[in-house]
Amino acid sequence: MQNLRDKLMKAGAVSKKAARKARTEVRRQRKGHDAQGDANNTDQQKREAFAARQAAETAASRARELARQRDKEAQAEEDRLRQIIEQHRVVKDRGHDRPFHFVSVAGRIRRIHLNFDVAEDLGVGRLGIVLAPYDSRRNHRIVPVVALTRLAELAPQRILFWNRSEGPDDLPTYGAVAPGPTQDPRST
Repeated sequence: MQNLRDKLMKAGAVSKKAARKARTEVRRQRKGHDAQGDANNTDQQKREAFAARQAAETAASRARELARQRDKEAQAEEDRLRQIIEQHRVVKDRGHDRPFHFVSVAGRIRRIHLNFDVAEDLGVGRLGIVLAPYDSRRNHRIVPVVALTRLAELAPQRILFWNRSEGPDDLPTYGAVAPGPTQDPRST
């Protein structure tokens, strides 16, 4: 049994090229596409792809700008902390009479040699030791209570040692030196 197309081709009324074109048109119609609709769909797909690329580029640009802004704010905060620490820094005298031990951020016990007055001030809470990560050689500084209170508000993780006993009746916390009169070991 032959279909109409084959009969027309045998009769010579339709060429092979015309039959092939008619066959593709029938397939497109079955799928719901026509020749112009297919071209419109590709243009629409191109526009949608372009819009998606632009949206992705805009989102990436926003993300980069937010990251840049966060880095800038973090650097400003680091500069503010550095200024507080360096402005109030207590310079150790040359006479290193007494070793003073404290725990570093890494959990290691560090020892610094101080003169007797600075060690006594650390023990009673007039001075404290803070982390200064911007200095690669010595990553700690000794600062007075004024700087310690400001650092306690802004960055409490920077404080390595501070004996915050309120008065002589308070018991010292674990690891802190008890406040009270101390004698110079050289005078004995």
